[in-house]
Amino acid sequence: MILGVGVDLCEVSRMEGLLEVGGRLPRLFCPEEIAYALESRALAPQRLASAWAAKEAFAKATGLGILRARLQVCLIREGGVPRLGLKGEAARRCEEMGVRRIWLSVSHEGGLAVCFLVLEG
Repeated sequence: MILGVGVDLCEVSRMEGLLEVGGRLPRLFCPEEIAYALESRALAPQRLASAWAAKEAFAKATGLGILRARLQVCLIREGGVPRLGLKGEAARRCEEMGVRRIWLSVSHEGGLAVCFLVLEG
């Protein structure tokens, strides 16, 4: 049963500015997202935009809100496959909703990153 759906689109250029302003990344992204993004300076803005889109899509699907979700939701890639790591209120919200699996797809092209997410119960 589908319990929630979320989608978000993020402009990659928004993340380019974050890379130039020191100290803001840890307020918006988890350490794993930052480390993965910074593995390649050329791909860092795309990777951060994908992570932000995933956070927004999750916030929309659960109704949690981006301010509470941003550091509790982490886009993780295992063997090239994206998945979400959840902690705190984000994990509790999924438990309360009866979420058993989170399906997501992220992509970027032409200066945009997108995430589509489905919560399955």
